[in-house]
Amino acid sequence: MCGLQWNDIDFNNKTLSCNNALIREENIYTISDLKTPTSYRDLPLSDEIIKLLKEHKILQMQNKLKYGQFYIKNKFDNMEYDLVFTKEDGEFLIPSRFLQRIKRLCKYCGIEKNIRWHDLRHSNATILLKNKVSMKIIQERLGHSIMQ
Repeated sequence: MCGLQWNDIDFNNKTLSCNNALIREENIYTISDLKTPTSYRDLPLSDEIIKLLKEHKILQMQNKLKYGQFYIKNKFDNMEYDLVFTKEDGEFLIPSRFLQRIKRLCKYCGIEKNIRWHDLRHSNATILLKNKVSMKIIQERLGHSIMQ
């Protein structure tokens, strides 16, 4: 998610393309290829998610104007990335920031369970199964090359 760029989102066809990952190697963050060939996939987006992403993009553009020359351009290996998820000043977000937010949200909602980021993938698969989505579609959505 942290490696997602705006050009990975097709607003017209309501899809998100998984192409990159933001990873940490020896305490340095970089944009990397994904783990497996099946990790590269297109995911459908709901109308609500499209609406939220459009609102987020507008907010990000407003922040670019607000910060002007001080808005941070994210460069990895001398390539600039137009990341979807950034801090207000444009700096990239590290994956642990999302985990911190999930933990705060759980605490606020009175959820005592320790939820990891990967647990959300499991929840997504469970919800899809309960809604009678085919195993093949779930497999593709999760980026699994074989049924697990």
